[in-house]
Amino acid sequence: MCINTIKQIGEKMYIKRALEELIIKISKTFPVLLVTGPRQVGKTTLLQYLADEIRHFR
Repeated sequence: MCINTIKQIGEKMYIKRALEELIIKISKTFPVLLVTGPRQVGKTTLLQYLADEIRHFR
């Protein structure tokens, strides 16, 4: 498991999450990935950070 780090991306701050490697691995295997969790914990930000240009998320 990796240690969370904070990155400056443009005007936004991004906290690197331990789940990033797992999400990348799963997304190479399955066409759909469901990310659930409490409100305002960074689910969309995480997916936007990891998304290729051809990936879509809602």
